[in-house]
Amino acid sequence: MALKNNIPGQLNINPGDIQYWVVEKETLRGKKRRKRRDEVGSEDAPQEDENGWDDDEGFDSIEDLRTRQTSSGESRMLYITINTCIQPSSNVSNNNSPPPPLELYVSTSSDDQKPGPNGTSKSQPVLGGFAAWAQNVTGATYIGVFARSAPPFQSIYNYEIAASIDAPFHSYNDTDLNLDLVDSDSDSALLTTSDLTQASLGGKAHQDWASLAPSFVMFAHNQNDTLIQGLQNSYCGLNKYAQIAAVRDNVSTDKVVMGMTTTGPGNYPRGQFYITGLNRSSSYIGYLAMLDNSTKGGGGRVGGGGRVLKSVNFTTKSDGNCQVIYNLTFCDEVAYAVPSNPQNSSQLAGWYDQNALKYYQGFNYSLQQVACNTTSSAQYSLARNCSDCETAYKQWLCAVTIPRCEDYSSTNPHLVRRNIAQKFINGSLPPSDDKASLSALYVNSSRNQFIDKEIQPGPYKEMLPCLDLCHALVQSCPAVLQFGCPSVEGPARDYGIRGRNGEITCSGSTFHLSAGSPISPPTVAMTVLFVVLGLWLEYSF
Repeated sequence: MALKNNIPGQLNINPGDIQYWVVEKETLRGKKRRKRRDEVGSEDAPQEDENGWDDDEGFDSIEDLRTRQTSSGESRMLYITINTCIQPSSNVSNNNSPPPPLELYVSTSSDDQKPGPNGTSKSQPVLGGFAAWAQNVTGATYIGVFARSAPPFQSIYNYEIAASIDAPFHSYNDTDLNLDLVDSDSDSALLTTSDLTQASLGGKAHQDWASLAPSFVMFAHNQNDTLIQGLQNSYCGLNKYAQIAAVRDNVSTDKVVMGMTTTGPGNYPRGQFYITGLNRSSSYIGYLAMLDNSTKGGGGRVGGGGRVLKSVNFTTKSDGNCQVIYNLTFCDEVAYAVPSNPQNSSQLAGWYDQNALKYYQGFNYSLQQVACNTTSSAQYSLARNCSDCETAYKQWLCAVTIPRCEDYSSTNPHLVRRNIAQKFINGSLPPSDDKASLSALYVNSSRNQFIDKEIQPGPYKEMLPCLDLCHALVQSCPAVLQFGCPSVEGPARDYGIRGRNGEITCSGSTFHLSAGSPISPPTVAMTVLFVVLGLWLEYSF
């Protein structure tokens, strides 16, 4: 069976069988497509025509020459790739191991036109459902696909194989781009890619990336379900078996909301995925993937077989009173789980956002009393201005008014108990040994009384705001506003300290936290910021 350039072949194969393919010399001489212009990590603005790739302009004028050169012995790079789409299942109960992988054999010799396990060509196992072969060749190339017999497994394999003189039709690479968990709740999770570009903020490349339609897709699968083992590196395998998919058979589903975000350090563009329909207290694997650098794919498109990238493990929460919110209008850098109640979950993001905005108005009235628009010599600082103060206050305000929520059962030492006298969502009470702390107000309530009054989340644990947000506020704003922070010796129960190695130990304006100082022992000190905030609210009315 002949393979044409970027036109995949797809067949079923029974265990014990072998099938043969050929890439003829005429295909090797064919016209190449122009290299794609929007490689991951490129600093150039992404561009894409309706097919994702363009014909190589000006190539026709020298095509005859290249054909003659190829026919006279000049080599050309040929890419052969294969994805396993379906694999046999075991007829033995409790057998969680995958079947033997398919085997790929490739020969460039006319003396070995049916390469296989009994020939001279070397076997290449299709590990995780993916294998690739690339070499400079001058003539016809012969391929064998072999399915090893395995008695415990029954039924068929199905695979997709393709040849290309442009670039691999299928690919797998777990080093190009990270997939990171932002946060999760009991039935959803928020994930992002790493930076797609580090072009200057406000520049054209940055703006083009930030406004780009989603270029990536993702899949999620419960770690306890072994059905996907042996197919995790195959795009068509993930498309077939993954329990949750952003795109299934080139059609977007309602299980994953895809978009772009600039939330995070540096405000660089990232792909963003909000996954729903997850099970409580469950561990998942999330797979990042792409189709020809877009959500399109298929035969005739360079790279149309799909590209599987990085995977990440994540776990959902158990208590049901934390909910992920993101894409807020005012607190646009908030993206994590917050105290919640299933009865008002649909209004949660708007409620938190509007509550923070209300507080901000009081600050804004106070800042209007400062001479911001004046000469540099008359400003309150030569290093900071009122815009810096507004930014620092907004970051601090959103962090302290929108708590980051964790399960009450979490053993993370950086968390603080809240609302322990209340009932859980399921009506149960916290363990009896926690009742000794009922007299402590900070343990028996949320940091914001409106959370207990309007949302009523019950017991939960809070990841405290980062202390450096308070320091940035003091450094950026006029002294006349009289901001102050707790001592370094103990930020009390109001603030946490960033982890030494970048681990998330406090809640900041971004969800990827840089390295900082170690956690200091807690004390009972309270910051005057809440007093000042209360005064602003009083005056604002």
